[in-house]
Amino acid sequence: MQRFSKVIFCALKGQGNQLNLFSKSRLPYSSFLCYVPQKNFSEARFKELINEAQEKNKSGRHKEALSDFQEALELCQSLYGQQNPNTSKVYSMIGATLFNCGNYPEAIKNAIRALQTSNNDPKIAIGVYNLIANCYARQGDFVEAHKNLEKKLDIIRKSEKVDEFELAVTYYDLANLFSLQDKIYDAIQYMKRAIALLEQDINVGRNRVKLSEIYTDLSACHKALNEYEEATKCLIRVHDLLINLKGEEQAFVNALENLASIYHEQGIFERAVSYNNQAISQLMNNSNIAENVSRLCAIYDRLGIDYHMLGDFNKAIDSLSKAVELIVKYKGENHPDLIHTYSTLSAIYTENDDPKKGIDYGVKAVQIAEENFGKEDIDTAEALCNLGYAYMSGKEPTKAKESFERAKRIFEINKRTESDTYHRIITDLEEIEKIIKTYVNKAKK
Repeated sequence: MQRFSKVIFCALKGQGNQLNLFSKSRLPYSSFLCYVPQKNFSEARFKELINEAQEKNKSGRHKEALSDFQEALELCQSLYGQQNPNTSKVYSMIGATLFNCGNYPEAIKNAIRALQTSNNDPKIAIGVYNLIANCYARQGDFVEAHKNLEKKLDIIRKSEKVDEFELAVTYYDLANLFSLQDKIYDAIQYMKRAIALLEQDINVGRNRVKLSEIYTDLSACHKALNEYEEATKCLIRVHDLLINLKGEEQAFVNALENLASIYHEQGIFERAVSYNNQAISQLMNNSNIAENVSRLCAIYDRLGIDYHMLGDFNKAIDSLSKAVELIVKYKGENHPDLIHTYSTLSAIYTENDDPKKGIDYGVKAVQIAEENFGKEDIDTAEALCNLGYAYMSGKEPTKAKESFERAKRIFEINKRTESDTYHRIITDLEEIEKIIKTYVNKAKK
């Protein structure tokens, strides 16, 4: 066996593959020890462990990745010592993996070890301070999170050549930190700082993508302040940044959906219809329909509502029918995605003086909700409310009362008595009681 191993080793060595020998051959580890220096094997194993751990992290196998990183750390310390950038990087990767596991205190401890062993490497410090800040933010300690982001910012600014992208990202991280604390005005200021840096060179793909993220969040901040004009401008900028940008087709659809939504909220339904239709076209032409059925159907639902608000009953029904057709084709006749679509169809038919169809679709929505979520789920209660309105329109107050009373009980079971829907149910039940009394009095006469 050893003679055969030597032949294999010499062949691989001749190709310059000495360090990858262990991973490329199936021979036992012991058979190589006579021919390869121990350090070279340790380096090869160290690199292999790091690569395997990173792949496991990508697939969400964080606990397995941790085991590989720990073994890599021991090898790294024996190879390079404790005070070494390689050791520091492994500590940093362990910290990031612990963060992904939700173990923030241990993630911070390993991040601090990464700092202590980094020999003051600024690149390592920038990543580590960012990790520590994220850990504190997840724990709700915004003061410590802010301190660590400021440390990161300080290192970036003192660099010989300032990395403007990293500087912009840090401003954006600070903005998000302020958003989490509902400090909207501060968040807006830091987002604008980040935007000012990235707008200087929008020909760089990563700048355009990051700008689109920041503008989207900036729009949300303006909307929170009821500044719809500014919010809309931000989303238009996102649209312009992402249009025709390769690899960002899904993000572009998000931009179209966001524009449709903000125009809907402002009552500008013609533009909402336009952007919803564009989003549908993008998904139908540039993606796997089977993978995007739920998303497509949600857009068709919103499109149907926008057409309804414009008074175009036929197009509203057509849009919602397309949603139903897609769900049934790809997901089946009892899929929960149908609940909202059937409820919307019920509401539109009811409002257009066809309570019979409104009731039919309302009943379907309730049945599917009960089959998928049970008779005491909030989705079932919402469907019952919608059915109740259809019964009221169809002049069946007794059945309407039954539907609303069932919905009321479900909200109470789920302790959702503070919700607007629950209070609306109470009001509707009072109105129904009056209607029933009127019918009774008329019958007596």
